[in-house]
Amino acid sequence: MKYFAIIPVLLLLSCQERQAEKKPETVHSENVWAESKSKSLLMDADIDPFVSVDAMTVDRVKVLLNKMYKADQQYRDSLQNGNPDRMDYYGKKMAANDQANCKLLNRIIEKYGWPGIAQFGEAGAQTAWYVAWHQRSSEPAMAYYLKFMEEANRRHDMHQEHFMLVKNQLANLRNVGKTNH
Repeated sequence: MKYFAIIPVLLLLSCQERQAEKKPETVHSENVWAESKSKSLLMDADIDPFVSVDAMTVDRVKVLLNKMYKADQQYRDSLQNGNPDRMDYYGKKMAANDQANCKLLNRIIEKYGWPGIAQFGEAGAQTAWYVAWHQRSSEPAMAYYLKFMEEANRRHDMHQEHFMLVKNQLANLRNVGKTNH
């Protein structure tokens, strides 16, 4: 008789263990889905976001920055001058290129610091700023880029106006965050 009481308890415990095992799987699946969603957006980019800059010379990075600029501006121009029926397409491509460019800029920053005028020229420095600026609705992105821009600004290796725009935007985002809480 006592075995009949123990068996349901063991079954209940077994089910609870299986439920506990399934919860992390679900969370993991959601993370994988979020990653694949992000990767699928990157697949729409006109520039390869997985390029490694580790072995690139400064001249090769300048070429990459030029490609990043073209990808950055292409659909922005189309939004202003293109076919109004294709606005959703332009927006999707623009978002994909912005995300891809961020990944590339982050790799460049990891290797060289902020791409300043002295090392990467006016065009390269401006491209880096555009990529950062197009993340202006993201407080974490603005904070990340500002850390590197501060040093470049101290060295007078970027335009003061660009630095101030990012600094002020970050302050605005933080103020909005305070008022929303």
